Amino acid sequence: MVHFGSISDDYGLATYINTKLDLPTQRSSLINFFDGMRKLHPGMTEMERRESGELAFEEDRDQGSYRWVTVEPRRFAAGFMNPPDLEAADKMALSALDLAPYHLDISPIDCEA
Repeated sequence: MVHFGSISDDYGLATYINTKLDLPTQRSSLINFFDGMRKLHPGMTEMERRESGELAFEEDRDQGSYRWVTVEPRRFAAGFMNPPDLEAADKMALSALDLAPYHLDISPIDCEA
């Protein structure tokens, strides 16, 4: 595998799901989703609401390599910045995609192309 760190300062992989309807905003749904991600990836401990209203949950960015998920009104995203390998990035995306339908009520009917 090509190690992208040798040719770039930062690199990352991200997965986005756009929805036709708004995602849940209930505190319990979001906390349960973020807690599920923390159980799978214990380094994810930083939660914040950004000025745009987006909620972000991520690992410490100062480590250089970090996982993150965001929930916006009509978009869910997950990613891994500077992953050690592509398998780790795939594992992160799959874990987020596995949990999202249960906590964020995402359905194939609701997904935008």
